[in-house]
Parts: sequence; structure tokens; C-alpha cells
Amino acid sequence: MSKASNLQRLRDNGFRVPPFVLIPANVFNDFRASLSGDIRAENMTRAPLPEQLAKQILEIVHQLPITDLAIRSSMADEDSARYSFAGQMDSFLNIRGSDAVLAAVKSCWASAYGERAQAYRKENNL
Repeated sequence: MSKASNLQRLRDNGFRVPPFVLIPANVFNDFRASLSGDIRAENMTRAPLPEQLAKQILEIVHQLPITDLAIRSSMADEDSARYSFAGQMDSFLNIRGSDAVLAAVKSCWASAYGERAQAYRKENNL
């Protein structure tokens, strides 16, 4: 289960959930494919975001009310019965403005390749 799927389930069952949007995995995959060299957190944060992907992300994000945003990870099988990536990837709060949103999205993606997440994968043979 992912954070997003849990939020969706809560909303579908009548719980009040703050507005949220999802950036599809294919956008991340396209960004990752655009990178040259090793896929590491540092390389991801330094690499320019292709214009088409930036536009796609902002079109999705602009569906939300204009306010400070939280940019958080949500990946398939992030939390399972056996493993939980809670605290392994970075979240970014009080994000405002297109440039800040794009930087936070890239940093969030990069944190999946950061030291904490890599150590967790190694420790659990993932």
C-alpha cells in the first residue's frame, strides 16, 4: 500500500482528507530515464527537469487550491505487512510557487536513492 492509496481509501469512505494530487509513476520514470550516469540522489537533484515533465507536474499540482503544499513520497508497496519505508524518504512542507514545487518533487524523488532509503533496502535485502 502507498500513502496515496491509503488517502484515497479514507476519502472514499467518507473521511475528511485534505485535497491532494498524485504525480504518476511514469513521470518519475521518464525523469529517471533522462538522467545520464549513476542514478544517485545527488545526480537527481542537480539534473535539470525536462521542460515537458515540469509542465506535466505543474498542471497536476495546479489542480490544488493555492496554498502552502506538502510534497511527500508515495510509492507502490511503500508500506507492506513486512516492510515500511516510513521515515526513509524526505517530505517537504510549506512549499509555495512553481519553482519550489519542482525542486521539492525532484528532492522527494531523489530521497528514494538517499542514504537512509539505501541503508533500509540493504538491511532488509530489498
